[in-house]
Amino acid sequence: RSPHKMATQSSTCTCSTICKFSRNTLESNSEEHDMGTNSTTYLITCFRKRVKMKTWGGWEYMDALHNNIARYTHSGSKPCKLAAAGEIPIGISFAFRGAKSKAAGAPLEIIVPSEGVGWDMEATAIVAGTANLEAAQKLVDFTVTLGANEMYNTGYAVVAYPGVAKPVEHFPANLLDKMIDNDFEFAANNRAAILKEWQSRYDGKSDPK
Repeated sequence: RSPHKMATQSSTCTCSTICKFSRNTLESNSEEHDMGTNSTTYLITCFRKRVKMKTWGGWEYMDALHNNIARYTHSGSKPCKLAAAGEIPIGISFAFRGAKSKAAGAPLEIIVPSEGVGWDMEATAIVAGTANLEAAQKLVDFTVTLGANEMYNTGYAVVAYPGVAKPVEHFPANLLDKMIDNDFEFAANNRAAILKEWQSRYDGKSDPK
């Protein structure tokens, strides 16, 4: 609560998976989000750099994958929505959107990579030097309550408050076990450099802004 610190509290979690359209023969191209404008792609890229370094190496794996990417979107959920509509065969997106689309009748197969899934946290913070500290403290106090976490569960399958998360239809049952050991310090300290490198390599396939 100190006004001289960035006091943060994790509340929800976003995990990345693959949504595959299951009716038609697959084409060679898939879709992913643009990392320059989308945090979901950043978490996926950090995951690949951490996991794939053990085999292919970080950027080398991304280079090979890039050959099979049709375009990078600016929305984290759009690749899944396009796969659900049959407009593209594979969308690299996040699991909750895939589960909701499948529950609505979309012919999707939700694939959890065997190496694990990248993920990030949604958080609440009090900015150092705020002029409204008392109001900010009340808001942060609310964000960690049972009621607030029940609200989060309408849009996220994984929440911080124990025992709150309810099963989501079609959400991968083993996803919690597949969440990788994240290094948030690395992701934060290297964000600018990774974004710059990603854009120099792959931005040519990004959707127009």
